[in-house]
Amino acid sequence: KKRIRPPRYLSQLLDWYCVNRKDKPDWPTEGREYNRRNNRFLEIMTFIGDCQTEDPDVVRRIDDGLEAYADFRAENSNVKGQSIKRDMKDSIAAFRRVSKRFKLKWVIEVPEISEQAPSERGVLTDEEQVALVRSCLQTNDKIAAILLAQFHAGLMATEVLRLNFDFERSVILDGALPYLLIKEVTKAEDRKRLVPLVIGLDVIRQNLPEALVWLSSVTESAHSHALKKRLVKATGNPRLTAHCLRHTWNSNATAAGIDFMHRVLIGGWNAGGKESAASRESRNYGKASLQRSRNVQALYNSQLKVFDHLLHLEANASAGGNVTSINSRC
Repeated sequence: KKRIRPPRYLSQLLDWYCVNRKDKPDWPTEGREYNRRNNRFLEIMTFIGDCQTEDPDVVRRIDDGLEAYADFRAENSNVKGQSIKRDMKDSIAAFRRVSKRFKLKWVIEVPEISEQAPSERGVLTDEEQVALVRSCLQTNDKIAAILLAQFHAGLMATEVLRLNFDFERSVILDGALPYLLIKEVTKAEDRKRLVPLVIGLDVIRQNLPEALVWLSSVTESAHSHALKKRLVKATGNPRLTAHCLRHTWNSNATAAGIDFMHRVLIGGWNAGGKESAASRESRNYGKASLQRSRNVQALYNSQLKVFDHLLHLEANASAGGNVTSINSRC
């Protein structure tokens, strides 16, 4: 018997769910109610990133995206945890219904949302950031290369791995303005983030190819454990995970006061209200426009501001400075 296939892309799932709710009444596919529900779904999708529903890492991407969305809402609005969960309810219902109908075996979890101020958790202190960079410069291996790449824009390991699909055009390490081009190919558009590299370039250049081979050869749980182990060893903080680098970059960008459009183009951060227009505008940057030398230079200058408190570490390391971790264990 021929298998019935699901909608091809995640971004199509809400529209499918509106008219495939099994024993429940259909939802409208136009008008105010539909627009409200669809706008919320699209907002969540900016954190997940569109991909094919049968991609091997789709569940991890959905879970990471939901967690990032929940954290961002908690950090940038005054709404309570229950309100954030309510805003995710329809999207999660659509994911779960598609999984059940097409036997995809997804297990979609609702993120845990603390009622405490999340700004106090999930961000490396300045001292921990110093310890991490020093550790990466000293160890100079594939784990260090991955962590440095992640640190530059809060990248997930799966985003780093996707550099392998078009390495020559996505990894620009030569010249005065090195960067990574993170591409999100969707059914309707080709979104890009340009991530300038300002610290640990030699470590990334020497070890990234090996790192990508390693990421593709191990399970997600294995590389998550390895990255966390290195973070904890460098900083002495057992609560940190690689996901914390996402919050840390965002916090550093806020402290540096960089242009919001640059923040979107580097970090991919979505924002509500008037700032959401900048996120939508970023999707109009074509490859040629984003990679024009003037634009790369402007983004590079902003990235220098984000990491201004760490730039001296590389000079110290080159001069043979003392490279130790926060707790002298790395």
